[in-house]
This record gives sequence, structure tokens and C-alpha cells, in this order.
Amino acid sequence: MFAAPTGAVTAVVKFSVDEVVPAPTAKLFLLQAAVTPLGRPVTVSPTAPANAPPVVTVTAIDATGATATATITVQVIDGNGDSDGDGFSNGVEASLGSNPSDPASTPFNLPPPTAGGPVNAVHVKVQLAFGAPKSDQIFVSGYLPVPKGFQTAGQYVIADIGGVVRGFRLDQSGTARTSTAPNSSVNDIFRLKNASSTKRRFQLTIGASTMQAIFANEPVANQVLNNAKAGRFSKQVRVTIYFNGSKYESLITGTFAVNRREIRGIFSH
Repeated sequence: MFAAPTGAVTAVVKFSVDEVVPAPTAKLFLLQAAVTPLGRPVTVSPTAPANAPPVVTVTAIDATGATATATITVQVIDGNGDSDGDGFSNGVEASLGSNPSDPASTPFNLPPPTAGGPVNAVHVKVQLAFGAPKSDQIFVSGYLPVPKGFQTAGQYVIADIGGVVRGFRLDQSGTARTSTAPNSSVNDIFRLKNASSTKRRFQLTIGASTMQAIFANEPVANQVLNNAKAGRFSKQVRVTIYFNGSKYESLITGTFAVNRREIRGIFSH
């Protein structure tokens, strides 16, 4: 928050950056459009001199045209890293509202997870509709170890699929029919199916969202999903599931098919 001139509206700007920027690359950052209570837009002017931390200048304008400006230095961190060592990746923490630099701050106040090994993923599908907003979807199914007598009610599941992060709070049947705040959506669902064994099948759907920029911005070339060229390509998608105090993670290899007109791409495993 920064002070505004007399008679102006004070603006609050909150954002996070989840991207690897190799030094000394200069980088521009773009904040999503914000609006003051009076309906006037907040003008954002990002700049990033070479060999210097990225800087964002934010200007708030009230109905009379009076302005207030603040300059913010942005710290760029690796979304797949864990800066505070609490077991949750920086990308997960930034997406779910905890502090990636504070080990005492974790998503949903969960304890640090232990390493659970690879994800037992049976099916992974990422559908990207290039140029069409809120038309991308993710489907993942597989198996999770669940101890006998485990009570699912109130348990949290966190899924990070290629940088697309969602949190879920399960009910007594092992289902969450919507993801949780701060990025909740009624188009998301997680199901942990009942079974008598200690291994239970799960199904995850992240639907009707815009994910193209996230998959296009992966730091590793064979994890980038975009429509630069039509064809079929071998790619990998990182799948991470946090559940019952453990973190399961795998790089899933599959085929990414971009159609001839380059308007749709589907990763499948």
C-alpha cells in the first residue's frame, strides 16, 4: 500500500512472480489490470534494467486525475525450488497464499511434507485451446497410498501440474467438488475413490481455465507446451501431489500434439 495525494484513492497492489530469469537477462513484468474503487484503472509501468533486479512502477489515479506512484523491486525465484525449506515449492506457496520465504508459513498451515516418492500416475492429459480464454483443461488419474482407517473429511490435497496449482479440501467421501481459495473454481474437482486396500485411485480435473502462458513459460525446453509449430512432440509435464503429509512428484513423459492450424494442443500420457 502506498499513500495517495489529497482526495485520491489509496490503492493496494498484491502480486507474485513465479519465473526463473537467468542473470543478466533483463525482464519485463506485467501485472494484471487492477481497478480503483472509483472505477479508474491503475496504470502499471514495468521496467527491468540489465544486471539489476526487476522494478515495477505502479501509479494509482483517482477520479480527479490526481496520482500516487510507488516503485517495487521484484524478487524472482524458481517456482520449482523451495526457498524456505518447508517442503512446499515456491510456486505452490505463491499460488496458495503462503510465504515462500517463511518456513513457518505453509499452505493451509500444513506441516512440512516428507518425500513420498514418484507419483503413480496412470493418465495425464493437458488440453490447451490457444487464443480461447478459459478453455484449457487438465485431467490426471492414478493411485495414492492411503492407510487403513484413514478419514478423508477435512484432509487437504494440493496438486501442481506443470505450474498450475490447486488446493482441495476433501469431504467424508474423499471428494472435493471445487478447489479452495485463493484460486478456487467450481470447474475443479478431486476424487479419492473408496477401496479396501491401502492404495486408492484418484481423479483430478482442472477445468475451464486459462493455462497457456504457464505451460509456455517452463524453463526447460522439453516441458514447454505452446503452438509455435504444428506436429507431434515428445514432452514432459511435472506432476506433484501433496497428500497426507507426503509429497509425490514425477516428470511424466507423453506426446504433445498441436493440430495443423495451431489452435489446439493436447499432451497425453
